[in-house]
Amino acid sequence: MAGLSVPETPAEPVGNDILAMINERIKPLSPVTESGVYVRSMFIVSDQVNSYGGRFPAEEFPRLVELLIDSPVLIGHRKDTLPIGRTFHADTVERNGRLWIKSSFYWLRNGDEAERLREQIDGGIYKECSIGFTFLLPECSLCGEDIRRCRHLPLETYIVNGGDQRCHFNYRQVQKVLETSLVYRGATPDTSMTKDLAIAKEIDDRIEVFETLSRPDDLIERETYTLVPSYDGIDISFRITDKGTLAWRHDGRRIDLKIFGRLKAAGDGGETVFHGRLVGLRGKERCTRAALERFLHSESGPVSRVVLFVYPASAGAQVTAHGDTRHRVQPIRFRQIPRSEIDSAARLLATRRGVEILCPTEQPDNIRTYLYCPKPTEQSCPTNNERPAFVISGERALLSEGAEAGRTFLIARFNLESFMRGRRFVADLSQRANSSFPGQLADLFEDIPTRIHAEGSAVVIDTDDNGLGTVVIRPSILNGRKRYLSYRVPRVAIPGGSRCHAR
Repeated sequence: MAGLSVPETPAEPVGNDILAMINERIKPLSPVTESGVYVRSMFIVSDQVNSYGGRFPAEEFPRLVELLIDSPVLIGHRKDTLPIGRTFHADTVERNGRLWIKSSFYWLRNGDEAERLREQIDGGIYKECSIGFTFLLPECSLCGEDIRRCRHLPLETYIVNGGDQRCHFNYRQVQKVLETSLVYRGATPDTSMTKDLAIAKEIDDRIEVFETLSRPDDLIERETYTLVPSYDGIDISFRITDKGTLAWRHDGRRIDLKIFGRLKAAGDGGETVFHGRLVGLRGKERCTRAALERFLHSESGPVSRVVLFVYPASAGAQVTAHGDTRHRVQPIRFRQIPRSEIDSAARLLATRRGVEILCPTEQPDNIRTYLYCPKPTEQSCPTNNERPAFVISGERALLSEGAEAGRTFLIARFNLESFMRGRRFVADLSQRANSSFPGQLADLFEDIPTRIHAEGSAVVIDTDDNGLGTVVIRPSILNGRKRYLSYRVPRVAIPGGSRCHAR
């Protein structure tokens, strides 16, 4: 009938960065556009032993990633037919506790059977995949020799050092990736297709988002929980092997830990997957995650050293670093406690961000994390002559816990504008009284209700002034001498109607 037409399938969102990657790496004669291509990804290779008894060790992954680019995509490894697509990107990712290579490929929407191919992939019919490649050395996992010449056979079990070990061989000296294929059954277990097209950026500038816990009573009472201080940093997982350390971010991208030297796992390390957080520091001051990302990318910015805080391992293994480096590896402070003790433990561990509560899940390598700001245990309201005071005179300031009963701290070089912007000032214990200050005095706490309490070794003075927020006095060791840091913390809102401070 005139005037009727079959509607075209609308273009799928691909993204300019992916289109630019295809055009730059594949260099098609006619640059592709979003309306002209379909893009999907394969979980193509893992570090598991496949059905032939072969395995790609993780240290071979970077070479494979390079070789995959611009390789053709076939159906069933059939080399007598032309490719149906082409690989334009590959990366190492973590999936279900294992390392995988995820390769992304595209095909033209106006090609033969293009729409049917999309339907078969998205409908779960074309589900598994495989890789065709050439390599020179099948390395025996038991003796390290060429398995074609040693006495061991792949997938056979041998007694080694009094225990049973199943033999496999490692693919070494990979020369070329010939193609990847959609197949009815992959040699590597659990290969699959995905529509997730996330491409790793060189610098991760995403904002870290935690699920905030309003009160511990929302957790299951029978569980035991692990509490750790909340530091701004990069969460990673890593495994220590005889060949070195393999580490990845929680989105699966590889991350290099060579700055720490050689890592070793004392105790029952084995195949343990460790979890940790990288934190950047300048002197003793912790820097932001964004600053740490810049340092890891180009060694620029304020970060001068990096600490890897390692979370407690279920196997009880301890991680140590060996090498001449300014960067450090250390266990994170933690408490493993029942729900009823979370509040008291949180006050001992909390940073200005609060604490993180690590909750067990059904998968031991996955951890669910909540951010929690413990409610302070308030002291009785101070009387007029015991209330905190913050007296300023010129470039000096006195910060008092209470005019008669508490300690007084002297800030010798003070600037109110910088203080309100969040700058930290060094303070020392002082015997001065307010009256010993020359010139005109101004008390920041005057006519403002205040509440003073302790959080660990820090003194926290909450005010009802939204502009001033909270003032913190925290001990610190500077050049081998005990001193104090004073700074303000603005209020931030949290779900549930409560208020906490981003300390």
